[in-house]
Amino acid sequence: TFPKGKIVCGQIINILSELCLNAGARASIQNNILSITRIDNTSENYSILLDGDICPSPEFKTDNEIEVEAPLLPSVNPEDFIQLSFKDIEGVYKIKELESKVDTFGEDFSTKLTLIS
Repeated sequence: TFPKGKIVCGQIINILSELCLNAGARASIQNNILSITRIDNTSENYSILLDGDICPSPEFKTDNEIEVEAPLLPSVNPEDFIQLSFKDIEGVYKIKELESKVDTFGEDFSTKLTLIS
């Protein structure tokens, strides 16, 4: 991607964003979760990796849906892709819908994702 070399300085997200931009991608860090996606978004590239260290195990629902509760993910949208890496389930899934909760009194900051399996 950088045949002539590249030097970038500053905060880690600025460095990552600059490097990704030159590679045709975009980067974000949300609640300590790194997300790197291609800008064209024409293929099923995932934007977030969720595993047992980040959130509880997903639940299978009816109609080929998977539900998973994650830390607050403010820039994830329906039609994005999420990679799950759990003992019982692994793979890349499309987000059907999501619901984010921000409760500053109870300190509950989460995103409930419904994925298409």
